[in-house]
Amino acid sequence: MLNESDHELLRLELMQGRRQVPQLGAVVVQGASLPLYAVVDQAGSEVELACRYLRDRGKLTVTSAH
Repeated sequence: MLNESDHELLRLELMQGRRQVPQLGAVVVQGASLPLYAVVDQAGSEVELACRYLRDRGKLTVTSAH
């Protein structure tokens, strides 16, 4: 289990393209709520770090659009 600082480091590495996401699971449409898409693992559970990244990107896009 990762602690909060390890989660943040992994999140930053993903955002900066320094960490690869395993090619397992899928990207699925969420619907009308942000983020519009979610990353799920093989069992269909959301991959929390990937979904957090998408939420962060969505906030940046909405903020920059105004």
